[in-house]
Amino acid sequence: MVSHDVRQRTSRRRFVRFWGTCVVLAAGLAAGCGGRAKHDVVPVSGRVTVAGKPLVDVTVAFQPLAPPDSKGEAGFGSYGVTNAEGRFELAAVDGRHGAVVGEHAIRLGVKDSRPMVGDEAIGPPPKSALPPRASDGSLTFVVPPDGTDEANFDFL
Repeated sequence: MVSHDVRQRTSRRRFVRFWGTCVVLAAGLAAGCGGRAKHDVVPVSGRVTVAGKPLVDVTVAFQPLAPPDSKGEAGFGSYGVTNAEGRFELAAVDGRHGAVVGEHAIRLGVKDSRPMVGDEAIGPPPKSALPPRASDGSLTFVVPPDGTDEANFDFL
């Protein structure tokens, strides 16, 4: 039987690892960003499903793609995590809610909830219901100037 302290430490490690991953992801998405005032951020939310069924605890990352005439300044990324209904709302890495207007590369990933011993996860990595293209950056989405609540990704 696992003691309460071991379960509590494992739960704490999962929490720290998950949010640590979010911070690292956010920092990575922010690399090469321009100033705040240059980029309009609008509300963005949506849903992630497989064959119409919601996926829970999926990380959703939007990284703006630089238009050809922008001299490489695409803006900063945004991220969110799906809830029990598969819904997510994006938060920009500069603290605002939403995403930069324009075209984005999308990366989706499954939260790793394996128990930890020290810095090592125990057991095989979690299986993902997402296809490989969900995490390779080949998916794109255009954020309209007024924002959207229909940034939906359904995989068959």
